[in-house]
Amino acid sequence: MARPSRSVLRWFFPLFFSLFFLTACSDPEAKFEEQLAEASALIDQGQYDQAIELLNQLDEKYPDRGVVLQELGRAYEESDVGLFAGVFYEKAAQADAEFSELLFPAARFFAEEGDRNRALSTIDDYLELYPDDAEAWRFSAELLAENQRFQSALSAHLRAERLDGPSRNPEYAATMGELYMQAGNIPQAEIHFQTALSEAPDDRFRALMGLLGASYRAENFPQAEEILATLNEEFPGAVESSQWAGAQDDVKAWRVRQDTLAAEIAALEERRKLAEAEAEESEEAETSTDDENRVGHGTVLAHNPQQGGGKMAVLEDPQSTIDGKLAGVGEMEILEMEVEPEPEPEPLPPPPPPEPTTLDYALEAREERDFDRAIPLFWKAVQEDSDNPEVWAELSKTYMMEGDPENAEIAILEARRRDPESLEYTMTYLSVIEKSRSRARYMEELERAYSQIPDSPELSLAMARAYAQPGGNPANAAFFFREFLELAPNDPNVDAVRRELNALP
Repeated sequence: MARPSRSVLRWFFPLFFSLFFLTACSDPEAKFEEQLAEASALIDQGQYDQAIELLNQLDEKYPDRGVVLQELGRAYEESDVGLFAGVFYEKAAQADAEFSELLFPAARFFAEEGDRNRALSTIDDYLELYPDDAEAWRFSAELLAENQRFQSALSAHLRAERLDGPSRNPEYAATMGELYMQAGNIPQAEIHFQTALSEAPDDRFRALMGLLGASYRAENFPQAEEILATLNEEFPGAVESSQWAGAQDDVKAWRVRQDTLAAEIAALEERRKLAEAEAEESEEAETSTDDENRVGHGTVLAHNPQQGGGKMAVLEDPQSTIDGKLAGVGEMEILEMEVEPEPEPEPLPPPPPPEPTTLDYALEAREERDFDRAIPLFWKAVQEDSDNPEVWAELSKTYMMEGDPENAEIAILEARRRDPESLEYTMTYLSVIEKSRSRARYMEELERAYSQIPDSPELSLAMARAYAQPGGNPANAAFFFREFLELAPNDPNVDAVRRELNALP
């Protein structure tokens, strides 16, 4: 085969490379990828101004490309221009759902730049897309607390708490205690401060200060005195420079009053004892005098003055004297004294009814639908007996009656944590999250409960009705309706369940 001439090769290679570059340049996407890679490399090399310039050019040629906006945000972040980093991260998330996770760092940058309202708006948008991000809920809670929206901040923390699991996260216990104090819920604040004190050693000072404030505001001065002693020993001078300096003065004044009162009571007690002793001595003296004047037992008085001793002489041998006197007199009728029966003792009065408990007062307030009074009372009852699942369950029921399913979920989770085998608390939890969570989350929890207790008619019926809802699965609904009828043939709801089964498409 003949080799190509040099003249042909001389023209072939330039033409080949020209066509290659012409083709590359004619492909916009290839050019875009090339320039984007170049800009990313400039960011990695620390040449932020050049990268930003190139990325702005790309943004003009290819508007609303999420990846370009993301790289712009990254360039500004690396060059410590937080505001623009947040702006471009937010724009990237809005332009392309693939970059929606950038809303969280955007919110952080807005907050760092002092724009809390924009940060809140951005984190709210993020949480609508990612409601199971506990860290984002905590961040939202911080922003809400800074805006003095304490109840909303508590709700955000509680959402994060649910995601952390049934037990409290002690890392945030002191923070939540402070929020409960701001919201006026002192019993719950004290519970969280106690959690921080026992489980979060880094927050010991905050926990002690919080407990001092809670005790003082509840006028529990004995407890406040103990906490003050601990604070003054471990953190000398801290109370005097805090907002509770006045509390320390009030507690000291209370102690002075208590000591004065105790001294007065002791003096009164001493006088009472002296008076009782004097009364006893006087009574003993009177008794001694009466004994001296009383005639002894077995002594008979003589009525014959001839026996001597006057009209009332004492006979030393009364029986022989009487026998002699009565000799020959004949029989005498001896009158027997009628002894009156002893009266029957009066029946004891019935014991007084027991004093109503805090839980009784809470239930009474709820019955009257006075939730502003009932809920603090329930929290006080929780504080008095925090291991009682019934109290937590009643608190959850009260929150549901008030229309607050989020707090109701927290309370019923505490009840389940204390009695995980209770079907009643499981069913209550499911009814709560049906209102507080998404349908997908409700179905997930319902199926988990059913797998744990498969022979429960209540759970079978709940499964059936969940699947029977619009958009559900009628075949699954029919299966669980039939299972309920098999498990509970005598249930009073059988006829209604059969109607629901027959109404399935």
